[in-house]
Amino acid sequence: MYGVIHNADIYDLKQNDDGSISFVVLDYYDFEHWGIKMNEGLKDTAIKYINNNADKQQKGGYLKPYILYIPIKIPTNKFKKF
Repeated sequence: MYGVIHNADIYDLKQNDDGSISFVVLDYYDFEHWGIKMNEGLKDTAIKYINNNADKQQKGGYLKPYILYIPIKIPTNKFKKF
C-alpha cells in the first residue's frame, strides 16, 4: 500500500460494544506524476515508474480513478497494547 494510499480520509470512527474500535479508510485512487531523481534507490524509482505509468494511462483515458474502501476493526486486546 506504500505507493497507493495518500491523503486518505477516515470515516465512521467508533468504539463498539465489545470495546473494539472500527473505522473506514477512504482514498480516491487518482494518479499524479511523481518526479524521479537519479540518486533514489531502486525501490523508490520502481514505485515512481509504476505510478507514472498509471498516471499516463489515466490521462489517456485507459484507467479510471476509483475509491479504495478499507474497513478496519481493531480488537480490544490489540487496542489496549497502545
